[in-house]
Amino acid sequence: MLELAAPTAELPAGTLGPDNYANFAEQAGVDVQWLVNLTTRHQDQAGFVRHLKANDLPLDFIEMDNETYFWSKEFSGPQGAQLYADRVKELTQVVREHYPEARIGIVAWEESFFEEHGHQGSPTQNNWDSIITSADNRPYFDAFILHHYLMNTSRLDAYDNQVDRSKAFLAYPQSTLERAGRIIAEAYGPIPMWITEYNVIGYYRIGNPNDEKPDNDLTDGDKWIASTAHTGWNALYQAGFWLTGLCHPESIEILNHHSVSNIELGWGLGVHVSMTEGDISATGQLFAHLSHLAMQHDKMHAVQVKGNELLGVTIEADPGMGALHAAALSSDDRLTLIVINRSDQPVEASLPHDSRFTSADITTYLATETIEKTARVKYDAEAPVWAQGPMHPDKQQAALDASGLLKKTLPGYSLTVIELKP
Repeated sequence: MLELAAPTAELPAGTLGPDNYANFAEQAGVDVQWLVNLTTRHQDQAGFVRHLKANDLPLDFIEMDNETYFWSKEFSGPQGAQLYADRVKELTQVVREHYPEARIGIVAWEESFFEEHGHQGSPTQNNWDSIITSADNRPYFDAFILHHYLMNTSRLDAYDNQVDRSKAFLAYPQSTLERAGRIIAEAYGPIPMWITEYNVIGYYRIGNPNDEKPDNDLTDGDKWIASTAHTGWNALYQAGFWLTGLCHPESIEILNHHSVSNIELGWGLGVHVSMTEGDISATGQLFAHLSHLAMQHDKMHAVQVKGNELLGVTIEADPGMGALHAAALSSDDRLTLIVINRSDQPVEASLPHDSRFTSADITTYLATETIEKTARVKYDAEAPVWAQGPMHPDKQQAALDASGLLKKTLPGYSLTVIELKP
């Protein structure tokens, strides 16, 4: 962690701070999600909120601390969850006084949401969610803050061959996020999730010389997880989060990829090289492409796939994952479909006819492509950043038939973008 943060010490004085960050976000055209410290500096956070208001800075989303249930000894005792909830309540009242429309996230203990058999934590952790959602505490937050780090050592040990491991790997994001949405709705009502960190934690645990846990008795599943770093497999795994978010905006309000620049472990999206160039990973390439598409559309939609053949693997007691996972983006004159084929076999797909469209641009990424770890991209090149990345997607143009019908073969282990045009 210190190694990741060290470069900030080299920045000129005055570079960091909420004012500069808010200005940066405004120029980038993105919203700020503020994170406050309710452990070591909780007494300063009301002043932070008042500073934002006094300087006319936005506060639309605010995280009430990070992984509070185990980062601070202060909250490790039997009264820890209530102490945390009390601090949330105190600051929430300040936030809503100055920013009545702000969305407020509270740290939840996520293990039982994502997994069939959630890991048992301390007594404080095991009782955490029931305490923070009690009648006295529930009015002071709007969303659960959760971290998704399931793809760890031993996660794929239940699958005894590479085909099943591959299918499960690609389907884990959808299966577990949808599971969490159902469990939260049943237990606590319509509380949306903020997935403020997600990635393949196995990249950090397996083969990392700086990890505090040595690599002992690695299984075939562990070795396969490690082999997916710096490949299209990782890019398609991360895309599973994005598509699930597009399909379930009511239960997944925020998705924050973690992290941006940690390229060496296989986590990152890219690193800054100069004012004109950067290096991006396969995941960064796909993130850039889908973000580019999202900016061009107004709405997002779930896609129901008729006749979606089952993958044939069970994930956290869920045997119902289909081969295809799809979402759509739309605007008045455009419709874009994004489809992941998680099977090892190609799938013949047909889009329902739509007479508004006459042609389609089709871009297909393969998880199995052999690629470099990163690619050097030029920010101001004629080709967009996503078209300069380490993956080399197949690009085609297709004409729709007279009824507006499009048929397409989706290769195994692939992500296909279909942009329908008038």
